[in-house]
Amino acid sequence: MDKTRHIFPARRLPVTKGAGGGYLCVATDISDIKRSENALKESEKKYRILVNNLPNIVYKAYMDGSVEFFDDKIEALTGYGKEEFLSGRLNWYDLIVKEDIDHVKDPFRKALAGDKSYIRQFRIKTRNGKIIWIEDGAQIFCDEKGKVEFITGAFLDITVRKTAEEALRKSEEKYRSILETMEEGYFEVDLNGNMTFSNNGLCIMVGSGQNELLGLNYRSFFTLETAERLYNLFNGVFLTGEPKAEAGCELVRKDGSAGFFDLSVYLMRDHEGRPSGFRGISRDITERMKSEQEKHRLEEQLTHARKLESIGTLAGGVAHDFNNLLMALQGNATLIQLATDKNHPNYEKLENITALVKTGADLTRRILEFARGGNYFIETSDLNEVIRNTLNMFARTKKEIKIIEKYGKDLWLADIDRGQIGRVLLNLYVNASDAMPGGGTMYIETENVILSESRIPANYSKQEKFVKITVTDTGIGMDDETIRRIFEPFFSTKERGRGTGLGLASVYGIIKGNNGFIEVVSEINKGTTFEIYFPASGSDKKVLHAEETGLAVPLKGVETILLVDDESIIREVGSELLKTLGYDVICAGSGMEAIEMLKKVVEKPTLGNHKPKKPDLVLLDMIMPDMGGAEAFAEIKKINPGMKVLLASGYSIDGAACRILDSGCNGFIQKPYTIFEISRKVREILEN
Repeated sequence: MDKTRHIFPARRLPVTKGAGGGYLCVATDISDIKRSENALKESEKKYRILVNNLPNIVYKAYMDGSVEFFDDKIEALTGYGKEEFLSGRLNWYDLIVKEDIDHVKDPFRKALAGDKSYIRQFRIKTRNGKIIWIEDGAQIFCDEKGKVEFITGAFLDITVRKTAEEALRKSEEKYRSILETMEEGYFEVDLNGNMTFSNNGLCIMVGSGQNELLGLNYRSFFTLETAERLYNLFNGVFLTGEPKAEAGCELVRKDGSAGFFDLSVYLMRDHEGRPSGFRGISRDITERMKSEQEKHRLEEQLTHARKLESIGTLAGGVAHDFNNLLMALQGNATLIQLATDKNHPNYEKLENITALVKTGADLTRRILEFARGGNYFIETSDLNEVIRNTLNMFARTKKEIKIIEKYGKDLWLADIDRGQIGRVLLNLYVNASDAMPGGGTMYIETENVILSESRIPANYSKQEKFVKITVTDTGIGMDDETIRRIFEPFFSTKERGRGTGLGLASVYGIIKGNNGFIEVVSEINKGTTFEIYFPASGSDKKVLHAEETGLAVPLKGVETILLVDDESIIREVGSELLKTLGYDVICAGSGMEAIEMLKKVVEKPTLGNHKPKKPDLVLLDMIMPDMGGAEAFAEIKKINPGMKVLLASGYSIDGAACRILDSGCNGFIQKPYTIFEISRKVREILEN
């Protein structure tokens, strides 16, 4: 192998007299040095390639943030070239987000006091303004006196990881919030049934805190029978991998009270797909189970209620037919009365017949309310007037009770059944009187109130304005247990034979049926207060009854009315009443006949085709064979969507009638109706 030689420049030797001239040369072998230099270059090249291909960026820096070395990837990451750092024009600290400076310095201080190494995470701002996350791992080098000489390390862009971690954190926070706020109980147990997680809903259900439940086996807070059922449930889920449910699980709470739950259980698996535990959801059904347990005690009372329902169905049918008869009596008496001079000896007898018909109608009204339930007739009403009327009746019989009245000024109107609400008030007055056997004071007050959402039942979510009635007595009061049960059917604090236990249950039902709600506050020996709330009406005009209008004569008209009723006597008397009022009357004996008439009205006339007169209003009976009022109304609207329809029935206004009214029917009138009532109702619809 040839050696590399280094030849120094030749030096000419001095010429001595009598001697020949020449040169002196010295040669030194530097082959090893050159080989070392080449090896060093190759090593540097190899490690530079290695460093540049690492995902981390390697650096050497000083405490003041100046940089001695950066690998070539720094520009791709930050947008700044490494020469900008190495020349001192740019300091590393210039890139760090100000809010993260402490996150940079604190780990450095701790490392300096320890093993001189650290890992820290912080944000930097690149040349184009982008914020990225950096993870920096470094080693601090100090001299023999402990003074920092330099720092070497490598950092990595972890922006994607931090973004994922933040998304995961928010996701976990979101679902933890859902779990903690849901009413249902959520839990997780290991394969042995030991609790590993529970939400707040479960803690409330079992009456224990999360720390108390952690590690506790589920069998410890269920009855033995339920624990056995749940063991089979969990085992079935484990073997099949399919979710399963168990109903009516009995729990013993921390305070010893019993609770009942429905459970749904699911299998949990680890990242390798192996069973790792169970998760489940529990629903508290304690109140429902208690109600079912009370069922046996109420069986006799429920049997009695069913009998009443059967009697009511029969009574309702009788009352309906009776109202049709009263309609005929009322109409004929009115027609004769209109044709009879007031001085005629029979005129007074006709008035007596009319009064008796009214009494009969009031009787059938009560029967229908008992038989069919629901609202009798909703009208926009002034509750102050309703209260005054009922108080006048009550005060005459209970003179030992002092009554103090306070009526709200400019009280909002309410859409109620006057008759039903009147009976509610009378019931509350009587209860107040019974609570003050030795006499006392009863306070009646009305006012307009605006309730916050937290005070309003769920079905009134968009309603804020209410009319409030307060009935207070100074009587014996009630304890908490009695207050909880006063609205239950058949519950009574009165001695046997003095009450049915249906009074306040009826009060509750009627108020609810009139879209209101009731609250009660009471204290033993300090009296009781009932507060009733009705939504304020959207109308500012109350409905006037015939006697309130002050009309001396009925209202008349000249329009055409189609009278539809399957009872011939009703058609006869009804048409005569309407004709007396000036109307042109067409009669139909069924819904089908009425539909055929209306179809002919809208048909194009043909040769020999007689086109009947178009009615301005249809007076439609509710109950008819073959085609009832509901079906007939639907067909009428198909033929002529703008046709005005007045619904009539011997029944009270019930669910079916309400549905027809909600579908666009213009009004309802109860049979038997007087000539004043029908005249007012017809004009009201035609003129609107």
